[in-house]
Amino acid sequence: MKVIFLTTTNKFPPWLDQLSEEYAKKISFWLPVELRNLATKNFSRQDKEHKLKAEEESFINFFKADDFVLLCDESGKNFNSIEFSKKIENILSTSKKRLLIVIGGAFGVGTQVKQRADMVLSLSNFVLNHHLALGVAVEQVYRAVTILKNVKYHNQ
Repeated sequence: MKVIFLTTTNKFPPWLDQLSEEYAKKISFWLPVELRNLATKNFSRQDKEHKLKAEEESFINFFKADDFVLLCDESGKNFNSIEFSKKIENILSTSKKRLLIVIGGAFGVGTQVKQRADMVLSLSNFVLNHHLALGVAVEQVYRAVTILKNVKYHNQ
Protein backbone atom coordinates (compact mmCIF):
# COMPACT_ATOMS: atom_id res chain seq x y z
CA MET A 1 0.00 0.00 0.00
CA LYS A 2 1.28 3.44 -0.88
CA VAL A 3 1.09 6.13 1.81
CA ILE A 4 0.32 9.61 0.51
CA PHE A 5 0.38 12.67 2.75
CA LEU A 6 -2.09 14.96 1.03
CA THR A 7 -2.22 18.70 1.63
CA THR A 8 -3.55 21.85 -0.02
CA THR A 9 -1.29 24.77 0.65
CA ASN A 10 0.40 27.21 -1.65
CA LYS A 11 3.78 27.30 0.03
CA PHE A 12 5.52 25.29 2.71
CA PRO A 13 8.10 26.88 4.97
CA PRO A 14 11.60 25.45 4.32
CA TRP A 15 11.74 23.75 7.72
CA LEU A 16 8.60 21.78 6.89
CA ASP A 17 9.95 20.62 3.54
CA GLN A 18 13.09 19.41 5.28
CA LEU A 19 11.25 17.70 8.14
CA SER A 20 8.57 16.00 6.04
CA GLU A 21 11.04 14.86 3.38
CA GLU A 22 13.35 13.41 6.03
CA TYR A 23 10.58 11.32 7.62
CA ALA A 24 9.11 10.35 4.24
CA LYS A 25 12.52 9.03 3.23
CA LYS A 26 12.67 6.97 6.44
CA ILE A 27 9.16 5.59 5.89
CA SER A 28 10.08 4.64 2.31
CA PHE A 29 12.42 1.99 3.67
CA TRP A 30 9.26 -0.08 4.37
CA LEU A 31 6.46 1.52 2.37
CA PRO A 32 6.15 3.56 -0.78
CA VAL A 33 5.43 7.11 0.33
CA GLU A 34 4.62 10.41 -1.33
CA LEU A 35 4.20 13.96 -0.13
CA ARG A 36 1.52 15.43 -2.38
CA ASN A 37 0.39 19.03 -2.36
CA LEU A 38 -2.76 19.99 -4.24
CA ALA A 39 -2.16 23.73 -4.32
CA THR A 40 -5.20 25.83 -5.10
CA LYS A 41 -5.77 29.43 -6.08
CA ASN A 42 -4.82 31.95 -3.42
CA PHE A 43 -7.80 33.38 -1.58
CA SER A 44 -7.83 36.08 1.06
CA ARG A 45 -8.63 35.14 4.67
CA GLN A 46 -11.98 36.88 4.22
CA ASP A 47 -12.87 34.50 1.40
CA LYS A 48 -12.98 31.42 3.63
CA GLU A 49 -15.94 29.73 1.89
CA HIS A 50 -14.38 29.90 -1.58
CA LYS A 51 -11.04 28.66 -0.22
CA LEU A 52 -12.70 25.70 1.54
CA LYS A 53 -14.70 24.83 -1.59
CA ALA A 54 -11.64 24.95 -3.87
CA GLU A 55 -9.62 22.79 -1.49
CA GLU A 56 -12.50 20.36 -1.06
CA GLU A 57 -12.79 19.94 -4.84
CA SER A 58 -9.04 19.29 -5.10
CA PHE A 59 -9.25 16.56 -2.45
CA ILE A 60 -12.41 14.94 -3.82
CA ASN A 61 -10.98 14.90 -7.36
CA PHE A 62 -7.83 13.19 -6.08
CA PHE A 63 -9.63 10.46 -4.12
CA LYS A 64 -10.22 7.06 -5.69
CA ALA A 65 -12.80 4.48 -4.65
CA ASP A 66 -10.13 2.06 -3.38
CA ASP A 67 -8.32 4.62 -1.18
CA PHE A 68 -8.33 4.54 2.59
CA VAL A 69 -8.80 8.18 3.60
CA LEU A 70 -7.43 9.09 7.02
CA LEU A 71 -8.39 12.67 7.80
CA CYS A 72 -6.39 14.59 10.38
CA ASP A 73 -8.90 16.88 12.04
CA GLU A 74 -9.26 18.38 15.50
CA SER A 75 -12.66 16.67 15.86
CA GLY A 76 -11.12 13.22 15.37
CA LYS A 77 -10.24 10.43 17.75
CA ASN A 78 -7.10 10.60 19.88
CA PHE A 79 -4.73 7.64 20.05
CA ASN A 80 -1.43 7.11 21.77
CA SER A 81 1.45 5.96 19.56
CA ILE A 82 0.96 2.24 20.28
CA GLU A 83 -2.78 2.44 19.53
CA PHE A 84 -2.08 4.40 16.36
CA SER A 85 0.48 1.83 15.19
CA LYS A 86 -2.21 -0.87 15.54
CA LYS A 87 -4.61 1.25 13.49
CA ILE A 88 -1.95 1.65 10.80
CA GLU A 89 -1.34 -2.10 10.85
CA ASN A 90 -5.07 -2.73 10.35
CA ILE A 91 -5.24 -0.23 7.51
CA LEU A 92 -2.19 -1.75 5.80
CA SER A 93 -3.80 -5.19 5.95
CA THR A 94 -6.84 -4.05 3.95
CA SER A 95 -7.14 -4.47 0.20
CA LYS A 96 -6.96 -0.72 -0.34
CA LYS A 97 -4.28 0.48 -2.75
CA ARG A 98 -3.46 3.83 -1.14
CA LEU A 99 -3.55 5.29 2.34
CA LEU A 100 -4.26 8.99 1.99
CA ILE A 101 -3.40 11.01 5.08
CA VAL A 102 -5.29 14.25 4.56
CA ILE A 103 -4.25 17.53 6.17
CA GLY A 104 -6.68 20.34 5.52
CA GLY A 105 -5.75 23.96 5.03
CA ALA A 106 -6.01 26.86 7.44
CA PHE A 107 -9.79 26.45 7.68
CA GLY A 108 -9.88 22.65 7.80
CA VAL A 109 -11.75 20.65 5.17
CA GLY A 110 -15.22 20.72 3.67
CA THR A 111 -18.14 18.45 4.49
CA GLN A 112 -17.61 16.12 1.52
CA VAL A 113 -14.06 15.34 2.63
CA LYS A 114 -15.25 14.62 6.17
CA GLN A 115 -17.97 12.34 4.85
CA ARG A 116 -15.53 10.47 2.59
CA ALA A 117 -13.01 9.87 5.40
CA ASP A 118 -12.69 6.27 6.53
CA MET A 119 -11.10 7.46 9.77
CA VAL A 120 -10.80 10.85 11.46
CA LEU A 121 -7.73 11.30 13.63
CA SER A 122 -6.92 14.10 16.05
CA LEU A 123 -3.18 14.74 16.15
CA SER A 124 -3.45 16.71 19.40
CA ASN A 125 -5.90 18.21 21.84
CA PHE A 126 -4.42 21.51 20.69
CA VAL A 127 -5.47 23.03 17.39
CA LEU A 128 -2.41 22.75 15.15
CA ASN A 129 -1.42 24.96 12.25
CA HIS A 130 -1.79 22.91 9.05
CA HIS A 131 1.97 23.09 8.44
CA LEU A 132 2.77 21.76 11.89
CA ALA A 133 0.04 19.11 11.52
CA LEU A 134 1.80 17.71 8.45
CA GLY A 135 5.09 17.47 10.35
CA VAL A 136 3.40 15.70 13.24
CA ALA A 137 1.52 13.31 10.94
CA VAL A 138 4.62 12.28 9.00
CA GLU A 139 6.62 11.69 12.19
CA GLN A 140 3.79 9.71 13.80
CA VAL A 141 3.42 7.43 10.78
CA TYR A 142 7.17 6.81 10.89
CA ARG A 143 6.89 6.09 14.62
CA ALA A 144 3.97 3.70 13.98
CA VAL A 145 5.91 1.80 11.35
CA THR A 146 8.98 1.49 13.58
CA ILE A 147 6.76 0.12 16.36
CA LEU A 148 5.30 -2.44 13.94
CA LYS A 149 8.75 -3.40 12.64
CA ASN A 150 10.19 -3.56 16.16
CA VAL A 151 12.82 -0.93 15.33
CA LYS A 152 14.34 1.05 18.19
CA TYR A 153 12.80 4.53 17.95
CA HIS A 154 9.77 4.69 20.18
CA ASN A 155 10.60 4.72 23.90
CA GLN A 156 7.98 3.59 26.33
